[in-house]
Amino acid sequence: MRTVKRYIITGGIIVVVLIAFVMVGKYMQGRKAARGVQETELTKNKFKGNEKAPIRIVIYSDFQCPSCAHGSAVAESIFADLKNKVSVEYRYFPLQMHKWAWEAAAFAECAADQDKFWEYHDLLFKKQAEWSKEGRPTASFLEFAMALKLDMEKIGTCVTDEKTLQRIQKDKESGEQLQVSSTPTVFINDKRFVGGKQFDADGKKYIAEELKKTGIDWKYTSTPLPPSPIPAQISSNPKVGHESHPHPVPVTAQPAVNTVPAAVVEKKEVTHSPGTPRKTLGAGETAGQTTATSKA
Repeated sequence: MRTVKRYIITGGIIVVVLIAFVMVGKYMQGRKAARGVQETELTKNKFKGNEKAPIRIVIYSDFQCPSCAHGSAVAESIFADLKNKVSVEYRYFPLQMHKWAWEAAAFAECAADQDKFWEYHDLLFKKQAEWSKEGRPTASFLEFAMALKLDMEKIGTCVTDEKTLQRIQKDKESGEQLQVSSTPTVFINDKRFVGGKQFDADGKKYIAEELKKTGIDWKYTSTPLPPSPIPAQISSNPKVGHESHPHPVPVTAQPAVNTVPAAVVEKKEVTHSPGTPRKTLGAGETAGQTTATSKA
C-alpha cells in the first residue's frame, strides 16, 4: 500500500514539474519575442519620432487590410498627441489573402528610398477603399508616386528589383519569428496588441499607464473606424495562395516615361534572408491553419 502511495506521489510530482516547465517555456518564449522587438534595429526610412522615446510602437501591417487602415489612423492619432514621447515604426506583413498587398508594399518601399515612405503610406491607406476595388491597381500606385513628385525612372527600376522584394520579405520573416499571424499586430514596448480595435482601446490604455509611471497624464480618445471593409481579392495565381518560402510575388510594374502603362506580371521568387529559419507553419498558427488573417 505504501509503495502504491509512493508511486502516486512521485507521479504527481512529475506531472507538476512538467506543467511548470511548459508554463516557463511559454513565458520565456513570450519574453524572447518581446526582447526581439525592443532590440531590433530601427528601419530609418520607415520610422518616425524620438529614437529614445519611452514609448516605442512597431506595427506589422498590410496595405490592403481594412483593419490596418484603422490601425494606421490610431498610430497617427497617438503620434500627433505625444510627439517626442513616442516613436512609430512600420513593418511589412503582406497577407496571402490580399492580392495586391505585395505590390503596394513594393511601391511603398521604393517611395521610402526617396524619403517619402510616410507620405506614400498615408496615400495607400487613404485611398485603400478605391484601389482595392480595382482589377489592377498599378496605375493608382504610379499616380500616387507622381503626386508625390517621386523620380519615376527610379520607381520603375526599384519595384522590379529583387532586393526590394527581399527587404519586404525580411520584415515579414521578422514578424513570423515574433509569432505574428494577423494584421495589424502592434508591439508597444514589450506588449502585443492584435487588430485595430484592440490597438485603439487597450493599446492607448496601456500607453497611458506607462506614461503615468513617468508622471505624464495622457488623456486619450477613441479613433473612428474606417469605411466598411472591402472583400479580399483572392489571387488567380495558385502559388500565391500558399504560405511557403520563398514567397512568390504576384506582380510588379514597369512604368514608361510620361505614361501610366499596363503592369507586367512577373512571378518572382524572393530569396530568403540569410540566417532566417524556414518554416511551413506560420508562427502562432495551429495545425490545419494555413493562412494569416486581418483582425478588426
